Amino acid sequence: MPPTIELNVLHVFEKDAPDEQEPVDWLLYTTEPLQTRRDVEHVVDAYRCRWLIEELNKALKTGCVVQERQLESLDALTTMLALSLPIAVELLALRTLARAAPSTPADVVFHEQELAALRHVSHRPLPQRPTVQDALWCIAGLGGHIKNNGAPGWQVLQRGMEKFVNFAAGWCAAKRRNL
Repeated sequence: MPPTIELNVLHVFEKDAPDEQEPVDWLLYTTEPLQTRRDVEHVVDAYRCRWLIEELNKALKTGCVVQERQLESLDALTTMLALSLPIAVELLALRTLARAAPSTPADVVFHEQELAALRHVSHRPLPQRPTVQDALWCIAGLGGHIKNNGAPGWQVLQRGMEKFVNFAAGWCAAKRRNL
């Protein structure tokens, strides 16, 4: 580390927040330049992604139970992350889309054979043209979620996704073999 680091400070605040929401008021410290409007927007956009990154970490820690695995070697940890990260990203994409745009077609996240497998394994009905919301509820159901309990959490989604991924792999392999 150098003996000193030059920091820029950016105060971001919301002038006209909706009545029911607390206005944004951030004090950001950065080593990035803040010379132009584009520089400022870049720093603000990067900070706005922080919550998405936090959710990805939750998906890995809670959803993919990364910490419970207690791996000690770097090789074991990297292998486990290589296997878990795509699942965490898929879970995060599914949950994020189901919240932000629930009517988005499920084929944005899953391919056709995966949806056929989900339709077959889920005890919840999956429409012919399922949305991400439909797929989320089916996967949550596989994880033991009861719809009356509100939105599914990471642990339920992880259990459901683990069952689904295993079933879908077998389903897709069987379909390829029958071709």
